[in-house]
Amino acid sequence: MRARPLALVLLAGTACRGGALQPDAGGGPGMLSVDATGGDGAGTSDRGPGTTDVAPPTPDHNCGMTSIGGGFVPAQILVLVDRSVANPSQWANVITALSNAVVQNDARVDWGLYTFPGAGPTCWAGPVSSAVDIPILPMNGAIVAADIRATLTDGNGSPIAAAIALGANYLGTLGADQPKFMLLATDHAPTCAGATFETLSADANQAQNDAVAALRAAAAAGFMTMVLAPSTTADVGSLDQLAEAGGLPRSTGLIEFNTETTLADQFATTTAANCIFGLSSAPPVPANITVAFNGMPVPRDTQHMDGWDYSAPASNIIQFFGDWCVQALDSRSFQVTVLYGCPVPVPLP
Repeated sequence: MRARPLALVLLAGTACRGGALQPDAGGGPGMLSVDATGGDGAGTSDRGPGTTDVAPPTPDHNCGMTSIGGGFVPAQILVLVDRSVANPSQWANVITALSNAVVQNDARVDWGLYTFPGAGPTCWAGPVSSAVDIPILPMNGAIVAADIRATLTDGNGSPIAAAIALGANYLGTLGADQPKFMLLATDHAPTCAGATFETLSADANQAQNDAVAALRAAAAAGFMTMVLAPSTTADVGSLDQLAEAGGLPRSTGLIEFNTETTLADQFATTTAANCIFGLSSAPPVPANITVAFNGMPVPRDTQHMDGWDYSAPASNIIQFFGDWCVQALDSRSFQVTVLYGCPVPVPLP
């Protein structure tokens, strides 16, 4: 069975930080579910009986509020780049797509990089580093992308099993509060058998079996792997097996691994049914509230293009649309403030 795209897996599997990206009640991925706190406002209406109170609420003049704090916990992804390239001309397209995806998703992902194997004889351990090239850190996508573009193609043999095992061991040393993945970029089937770089041998059949076993073991440990290869590769069957073993095969198409033409789709964020915020209580005057995102006023938009609106028919749930939703999805922390306007006082008899 094919898995969901990585973007959906990331959203559905992302942990909370103060009420962040979680599945909605129906199990769908990517809903912004947050902890909302209410209050009676910094001020209340001071209008006398018989007056009309229709002014937009402010922090100093309101009849209640909801304060929503949240954000998402970004995924951690270790990129594994195989330097034993069979077709450099097609490989350039893969590198471009990969480096672009890293930069474009820097807000949602903490990236790291490991390149393998080193230069030398085929399936030779040295000089293979036992440490990642760039450790996973927040907002270092530009650095990782630059190193991806500068990676040489001088490796001999493809020890994918050993690289996956090293990557999984590295991810296991990181904290458990962020979801973790690997992204393997190669242009052919593995050729070096062995579960570690110290036990490599040039046995293509065993190399495939070892790589599948390493990917399954990593997935069982919680570290699923997406496989990326050129659309022109001749090793479709072998790479399909790797993609299945990694736990993140493509959900559509004839091939299971991703290519330079499909990688961006795996990180695309859909905003349908996202960015939904539950208020601590329904506003007394639903038509008169003020909504702010990180201090910036959010306009109401009943056309659902760019702004906020109630999630009909309820008036205790609002939803962001357009760029406002994108900002919420991309924010590692945010604050939504909803101020309630006061009802029109009833005249005294």
